[in-house]
Amino acid sequence: MPRVAAWLVLVALGAPVVRVEAQAASLQIELSADSVDLAEVFDLVVHVGVPAGSAVYFPDTLPTVAEIESFAPVEWRAERTGDSATLQLTYALIPFGEGDIAVPTPEIVIAPVTAAEQGEALPGGSLVADWADVPRATGRTVRRVDVPQQSIWIHPARFGGALGDGVSPRGPDDVLGTSWSWPSVALVGFFSSILAAAGVTQSRRWLDERASRIAAAAGGPSTVEEARRAALAAIERLIADAPHATAREKAVYAASSDVVRAYAARLAPDWVPGLTSTELMRRFEGTAAGEADVARAMAVAERVKFGRLRTGSDALGSHLSELRIWLSEARS
Repeated sequence: MPRVAAWLVLVALGAPVVRVEAQAASLQIELSADSVDLAEVFDLVVHVGVPAGSAVYFPDTLPTVAEIESFAPVEWRAERTGDSATLQLTYALIPFGEGDIAVPTPEIVIAPVTAAEQGEALPGGSLVADWADVPRATGRTVRRVDVPQQSIWIHPARFGGALGDGVSPRGPDDVLGTSWSWPSVALVGFFSSILAAAGVTQSRRWLDERASRIAAAAGGPSTVEEARRAALAAIERLIADAPHATAREKAVYAASSDVVRAYAARLAPDWVPGLTSTELMRRFEGTAAGEADVARAMAVAERVKFGRLRTGSDALGSHLSELRIWLSEARS
């Protein structure tokens, strides 16, 4: 009686009295689908009634289990229902198991609005409070909403429908064994041999042409000075042919490289034309020729000859000019 009398006195004086009853909150729960495929996202939707003057707490994601986990944070919206509010929570989930799987459910806590320091407003003077501040104790004014667990059917993974019809994958004998299609293997081998023969023929033709150019460039002069003048004249002829079309760019670089190699072969017996650009430039170190920046020019020529580099007409002209300057200054 004293407690009832005190409550009546408070009401008569107009004091605000906030109280959340212990009865079960109105609750509806549904799934966006009865069955889904493996890794197909589906939604768990919870509708919960929030009494006026309440603070409601719920997590951003659901607990991760072996077969299902949250795909995105919760989305929520609220509608006014009389003096209270109905809160809709939508959890996007993704399954990784097969068969009939239990869906995890959120933990929802409803407490007096005075228990929350801040939150987002709901109809009826309620708040959506931060889950990190959820009250741990429960009682007549703080209660946890019992959300019944649902289940969903996850279809087993299938590959083109063949496995479901009792057809098993082929064994390793079909990868490497007697189950090969030998006519197909014979055709593959035949065309591979044709391509290999064409590659060898083209490589030999290119090597023969290169050897002919080097022999022609190196066979005429009898002294180093004559070789230098012959090389300089050859470079001058290449410069005189400018401007060079893009289609001839590779041939001009190859010709300039062969001229330098033929001249270098006359400087010393072991400076043969077959040396690489790096080996050739190392031989120049310590000589008057080594003072010129020819290594870079030769490197560019090699990249154009053996790769896909195309420098353009202006760069090609600069390349030939560098070689002309070097040969002009490389007097014995």
